[in-house]
Amino acid sequence: MEDMEFPPDKADYLLFRGTYSGTQVFVMSVSGIDIMRRRKDAYINATQILKLAGFDKGKRTKILEREVHSLTHEKIQGGYGKYQGTWVPFPLGQQLSDRYGVLEILRPLFDLDPETWSTLRDKTQIPAKPKPKKVYTLADVESPPPSSPCFFSSPLWDSQDTFDSTYSPTKRKTDRPSSVDPEEEEDDDDATPKKRPKKTDKADKSDKTDNDKPNEKGNELVSVVQQMVEAMDIDFQAKLSVRQDEISQLQHQNAQLTKQLENERKDWEHLRYVGLEQLTRAQSRIHLLEEAIQKAGLRDVAIGSSFAIDWQAMEPSSTNQPSSTAIPTPASKKKKRADEFIERQVQELRSKLHQANMKAQQQKHNLEDRLARSQETEAMCKRLIASCCNLPLNKIDDLIGPLTTAIENDPPDMEFSRVIGFMERLRQHQQ
Repeated sequence: MEDMEFPPDKADYLLFRGTYSGTQVFVMSVSGIDIMRRRKDAYINATQILKLAGFDKGKRTKILEREVHSLTHEKIQGGYGKYQGTWVPFPLGQQLSDRYGVLEILRPLFDLDPETWSTLRDKTQIPAKPKPKKVYTLADVESPPPSSPCFFSSPLWDSQDTFDSTYSPTKRKTDRPSSVDPEEEEDDDDATPKKRPKKTDKADKSDKTDNDKPNEKGNELVSVVQQMVEAMDIDFQAKLSVRQDEISQLQHQNAQLTKQLENERKDWEHLRYVGLEQLTRAQSRIHLLEEAIQKAGLRDVAIGSSFAIDWQAMEPSSTNQPSSTAIPTPASKKKKRADEFIERQVQELRSKLHQANMKAQQQKHNLEDRLARSQETEAMCKRLIASCCNLPLNKIDDLIGPLTTAIENDPPDMEFSRVIGFMERLRQHQQ
């Protein structure tokens, strides 16, 4: 921190009011540095406090980042230069002033009563302070050249720059900064010469070049970034439009499919109802067919034979068939599907009936074969009995009938009298 000397008397500071960027402030000017306090909320410009404490811009930035930016603050950019900077609440401003040794200097500003606003004067109402003339010593005076034929007629102190050893032709150019600080602005009239660095012509040109280059590069960079952002925005909007169109199409397709599914479900329910009704009719027909088969017995009921069933009489209720010239409607399609279902059921029933007829014929043939074999066996048995009993073949039935009846009875109830009578008749025939 640079050493600064502040005169102790009160004539070295000015206290006045001002309005900057539409905000009323109390201003305390100390050694050319204006420290401002806002009237409405008592916020203090911390940047000017650190500047009064003697810190350069780099150190001020570090202190603000370390001690202020994490707390409540307000950063002002744009507008009047000395109004710019980092503003902090009243207590934090007092702490910063006390920490860096300028609290006593700024005591009039901190102790100021806001009600005294009307009693203070504007800066324009304060008379300008006369500047003291520079006092030169013999060490500052250069001797005239040896070839000078005469002395100057005017006193040396009337021309301040004539024999100033520190004077240079570029001094007036270097005394004024080449660019305005974006955070703060120096006051050229009230600044202390000790604090203002002296620049040479070469340094001045270098600063101007350095300040111009970042501006040109910065503008170019901002333009490039802006173009990139606009291109990305256009691309994003195009992609977003495509996605929205796709979503709209999917929603429309979803609505159509949902409606179609609902219609199909209704059709299915109707067909299911019709199918159950037709199944009931088919079961009724099957029952009638079974009764007809049972009544027919073992008669040949082949498909295509003269045996026919009156289907109209069997049906509980008849259905009206659509005319061939009628225009197909959803109801006619459903009826057609029902008729096709009935036709399939009838075909299945006919197939089952044919199979039953075939089975009945097979059983009939089996019975006839068994009957033929039993008759043949019976004839053989009769011949055997006739040969054994020495009886004619035509009289065997008369003798065997009572014996067969006796044998067919249960053993406990066997009629031995019939057996005895059979043996007696057999003995008589043998005699």
